[in-house]
Parts: sequence; C-alpha cells; structure tokens
Amino acid sequence: MARILPDNWQNLRAGANPQLARKLDTLAGLANLPAGITVHHDAQWLRSEDGRRVAGSVDFALVSAGGSVLLIEQQGGYVVEGSQGPVRRARPLAEIALGLGRSAAVVRADLPGVALDVLLHLPDYRV
Repeated sequence: MARILPDNWQNLRAGANPQLARKLDTLAGLANLPAGITVHHDAQWLRSEDGRRVAGSVDFALVSAGGSVLLIEQQGGYVVEGSQGPVRRARPLAEIALGLGRSAAVVRADLPGVALDVLLHLPDYRV
C-alpha cells in the first residue's frame, strides 16, 4: 500500500464537508497504490516571484520511489460541456488548469530533471 502524508487523513472524515469527503474518497483509492509510492494530500508551496510571495497547492502529489512526480488537482461537482470543453459553474476550469500549471512550474524549478506529469481529475464528470 502507498504511504499517505499526512498520516492522520482518515480522521478528517468526521464532520468533513462534501468536497473534502469526495477528496478523501479519492485518497482512499490512492492508498491502494503499491508500496514505494508516497501520496502527499493537500501539498502546499510558497515561493517568491518578482519580490512577491506566491502561494499555491495541489490536492495530491504522488512521488514514486524512483523520484517521478504526479500532481493531481481534483474538482468535484457539476460540470457542463461548453464550446471550449468542460466548464465548472463555480470556477472556470481554465483557471484551475492555470493553477495546476503554476504548481508544476514550481516543482520543475525546484527539482530540475525530475519526471513530472499533471492530471486534472473530475470525478463527477461523465462524457
């Protein structure tokens, strides 16, 4: 089984709002990945860009024993098909994708040469 950090994630379910509960469901599935994979839940970062503090986070950062990284951003809820692809009413997916891209850029800058992939996970979206 994969190692999950922080390791008290199962205690978060009590009183969790629906969005967090959905992410914990995904985390439970990720926990079944093979040993040698570490899953960081709600991985946050902070850096300085042009003299300003820039912060961000990604829902899940998976790190393999070999050092490759997969960043997963999960967006649950109602998604409709628009002319440019899936659109979420509360927040445009393009904005979410930009945030995920920013997180990937931070990892690439801080860990040059690391094998990195990104995934936008829409668990409630059906084609």
